[in-house]
Amino acid sequence: MTLTWLKIDRDELDLKAQQLDGLFWSSIVSQSGGLQKVLPSRADKLVGGDLFTALYHWNPEVREDAPDPAMASWISHALADPAFQELRAKTMGDKNLAAAGAVRLYRELMRKQTSDFKSMVELKNQIDSTEATIGHLPEAKPVLDSMKQAQQDYAKDFHDSQLLAGMKLEQNKYGQMDVQQTEVSKQIEQAADAVAQDIDNAQELADFDSSSAARGDSDSLNVLKLLLDEQLIERVGKTDKLRRIMKAAGRMKQVLETARANKPKPSPSPMSYKYGNELSNVVPVELAALGDKELEPLFDAKYANSGLLEYDRRFKPRLGRGPLIFCLDFSGSMSGEPEINACALFVAMGRIAMREHRKVMFMPFASRAAEPQDITSAKMLVEVLSKGYAIGSGTEFAPPLRNAQQVIADNPKYKRADIMFVTDGYSSVSPTFRDKFVASKKKLDHRVFGLAIGTRFEKQLQPLFDALVVIGRSGELGKLEWLNQLAPSIV
Repeated sequence: MTLTWLKIDRDELDLKAQQLDGLFWSSIVSQSGGLQKVLPSRADKLVGGDLFTALYHWNPEVREDAPDPAMASWISHALADPAFQELRAKTMGDKNLAAAGAVRLYRELMRKQTSDFKSMVELKNQIDSTEATIGHLPEAKPVLDSMKQAQQDYAKDFHDSQLLAGMKLEQNKYGQMDVQQTEVSKQIEQAADAVAQDIDNAQELADFDSSSAARGDSDSLNVLKLLLDEQLIERVGKTDKLRRIMKAAGRMKQVLETARANKPKPSPSPMSYKYGNELSNVVPVELAALGDKELEPLFDAKYANSGLLEYDRRFKPRLGRGPLIFCLDFSGSMSGEPEINACALFVAMGRIAMREHRKVMFMPFASRAAEPQDITSAKMLVEVLSKGYAIGSGTEFAPPLRNAQQVIADNPKYKRADIMFVTDGYSSVSPTFRDKFVASKKKLDHRVFGLAIGTRFEKQLQPLFDALVVIGRSGELGKLEWLNQLAPSIV
């Protein structure tokens, strides 16, 4: 292949690309202490590297003369599997996501007490160990030959089972008639589905790591770091509540991003004007008079009397969307779908805010408001979503609204913050509180949005909110029609 600035053979270029991919995988393994525990031996690292290659390349090819025929046959089996193909759709062309997927896939496949993949990896480790310890001795040859024959047998079994399954039909997970799954295919599907969900969960969490944002880490690098945090990902993946929250948050984020894309683009920043004689601020139409001999005296007169129209540089336009303070009702009646969907809204709104380097605060409440939490990492997000809050069984609106507004007044980092208030409860506030809150809201130049689930706010409460959506029943939450109403105001 000839490039405009370099002559290089295509095969050499492919080889160099493979070498660079191998170096990337080796660096990922060597830099992570946790990964060293997952892939302790040379054979484990090689298997992980094969999984990485299968997930990363657009069109991976399996060598006919592969040194490990069993792994080559297994990879061929996996590449033809629909679930594995869906996983590849998330990782192809992205080294970080492919590396993360390879690690998680290895863990899932090795998790079972018995599986063909696990037996194959154990055999590979035995061959490596034998070659390293007694490979130089004559009596090692028959032992190694026997093991390598076992690899050939695995490869043949994978191939034959695939051919046999192709002759039979069964209903697949999509309700369609398909060729019968082999046991290997079932193991691949289960593992691939789990890893795909892990990646989706990590992508929802990745934007909440403010330290990564400060370092300028890419989105996929953040996902890789999260997926290497075994404890965190296991907690999200195995906890039903968190799993449901992340799934709902993904749907809500799509609605919010669609609303933002459809929103009219903002006009240029508003500008205030005044009269004066500061030439650096004079508007162009006034300066045009200097090019006309007849108008030049008029310009001079305006200048002498400070009568030139000029920009007022002291004017400070509103900076747009500010930080986010999310007030969420944790009274007993919110348990179940209302709480799941409310938490999902927090994740979706918080993710967008964090991507834009805006501060995010979580403020649970019931009959009283809990201590607010600055969200600065994915771990902190998972923690606040997981814990229970003993803050009373009833619902009072005044405490969280007062505390949130106080944060805006006292903390410069939350200047002009948006307050999102979600409840299914009923509470009245005094006219004194209402009038003071509304006056402070105007003075502090912040906004308040409300979502009322299965309840209605009294007319006296409506002035507290810049936008308010009321859902008649909690069962309507999953339809997201309410979010379509709310989204144009909050994005």
